[in-house]
Amino acid sequence: MKEFTINTPGDYVSLIPGDCNESVSTDTFSYLDINALFWKELFSDNNILEILEFGKLRFEHSQNIPIKIQAILCDTNIFYQNLKSALEFKLSKNVSKQLFLGCIETIEMFCELYTLCCSLPFKLTITEGFVHNKDSAEYLNEYCLAKNHNPYIDYIINSVVPRILEEKPDILWITGKPNIATFALAKLLKKYLPNIFISLCDFKTDYYSLYKIKDLLIRNTILFSIFDYILLFDNVNIREMLVNSLVNQSEMNNIPGLIYKERGEIICNDIPFPNDKVSIDNNKLDLKLFETNYCYWNKCSFCGINHKYCTQNERQKWNIPEAINILKERNKNGNRYIWLTDEAIPPIILKKLLIKFTENQFNFIWHFRTRIEPELLDPELIELVKNNGVKSIILGFESASERILRLMKKTFCSDYLSIAEKIVEKYTSNGIHIHFPVLIGFPTETNDERNYSLQFVEYLSKKYELFSYNINILELDISSDLFNRWYDYDIKQIKFPCLPRYFLGNNVDWDSNIDFLENIRTNQMKKQFRWYPNLTYISINAFYNLWERKRGVFYENRNNVTVPYIDLNNNYMLNSNTVFFKTITGEFCIYDFTFHNFILGGEIIQYVYYSFKKSLSIKEIIKKFSSFGEKML
Repeated sequence: MKEFTINTPGDYVSLIPGDCNESVSTDTFSYLDINALFWKELFSDNNILEILEFGKLRFEHSQNIPIKIQAILCDTNIFYQNLKSALEFKLSKNVSKQLFLGCIETIEMFCELYTLCCSLPFKLTITEGFVHNKDSAEYLNEYCLAKNHNPYIDYIINSVVPRILEEKPDILWITGKPNIATFALAKLLKKYLPNIFISLCDFKTDYYSLYKIKDLLIRNTILFSIFDYILLFDNVNIREMLVNSLVNQSEMNNIPGLIYKERGEIICNDIPFPNDKVSIDNNKLDLKLFETNYCYWNKCSFCGINHKYCTQNERQKWNIPEAINILKERNKNGNRYIWLTDEAIPPIILKKLLIKFTENQFNFIWHFRTRIEPELLDPELIELVKNNGVKSIILGFESASERILRLMKKTFCSDYLSIAEKIVEKYTSNGIHIHFPVLIGFPTETNDERNYSLQFVEYLSKKYELFSYNINILELDISSDLFNRWYDYDIKQIKFPCLPRYFLGNNVDWDSNIDFLENIRTNQMKKQFRWYPNLTYISINAFYNLWERKRGVFYENRNNVTVPYIDLNNNYMLNSNTVFFKTITGEFCIYDFTFHNFILGGEIIQYVYYSFKKSLSIKEIIKKFSSFGEKML
């Protein structure tokens, strides 16, 4: 039986390379990366130049042109060179957040131009691909082959279907969250290859898993009119079990995590994933060291992360000898960087693990996640962490309000804040970066409680150089206790975007004030990243998520971070990444594509531009155009 694997078209950011990915993963299956192919076609030289030329025509004589689009079109040659540089960007040692933002914002600017010229009403972004309704199987089935509803349809028909038809597979594995491209492709392949089997394969992330909605999937008749199988555990051994069952025409009820249709009934084999079927890809930066384990706390009311697993109600076994064997194999392959994706490793297990690290003289640079616990203050544990290559630790802080923490079931410890700060103090003083996620918007949270949480992490960030935080807004996870017992938390309304049985998402809308919270989050994050430009297509919150997702802490040397200082007496000269133009409203603008800062104004801006082209000090410019220049200085 011939197998073929594809992924789901989506974001561009996953394609940005980094030095910490020291080797390239190889699949045992025939594989077509249709996401990479989509972006490769979009960013081909011919297509970029064509869009830039069309953009000039599209906005000719227009009085409604966003300032950043004006910056692109005022000198398309300069933008083209900056875009090409951004597309060649690679995360490497000592890269800064500013440089990373500069590259992704440049690419996002082109995506915005593409949207305005080619794909409206569908917005193209580097974080999602084409933004569209992905959560309703009913919608995706209804409109996936309609050209005015599916922005991927031409790409699927012209670039993907022919390649798969060349292979003529008997079974197609599709990884990633299903979207409108997935549905269209499946329908077309069923037409051209009537006997093909098509399986969706769960691609677990912190934020999404098909396993969380397995009870809805077995009611999703639309989904199973198009797809034949869903693998809730995507693994080479599980795939082999399904293939053998198809070849031998044998029963499928022993295949863990398989959802399939039999005699008109949709069946889910909700049986534990066998430990002997676990396979570890040692070529990836991300590693789940204890593959079948989950967060040991397993009580947080808002969290559904443990519901990605079938074994969450069983007593966990932390198999340290097996974990060390995995690390030995990784060490043998020469992969030094590890981002552990284990939800939370208990301090007592962490200590035992690190003792084995020392015995084996591992030389990894790595990151892990755990909870804020007093056991982390064990001096021996701190010393082990310090001496065994730990670069960064994420600790789920969530809130500074004791009342909210109790509602969250995050902790029942009365000295939580004291313990949290002591952990930050002890670990950062030993050169280890500590990060706290903060969660706002929990039901019944007051403004005072929210502000107290934000003030606390802001205080920590000012006091401890190696501390950082980010702000999350509560999303109602369909597998969480908060969703299942919404009436106990004063939630007034829950809104599904479709009939629940056709729902493919993990989070549902509820009666929260998202816009209000988003504004609070943005303002707070700007206090932490004061250098962040005022106007970007990549929001500051999206930027942080991308930086973490690309494991940016491994690249940035925070010990050498300096605050830029502008000496008014020094001469400055603009670089070749800067453009100067007169806007459609008659103002003058200087726009820098390196860091995406710009200034607008009258004729003085014109003078500033030409002065900096010749190299002039800021003091001289101020003196020339301000009769109060000397007094100001």
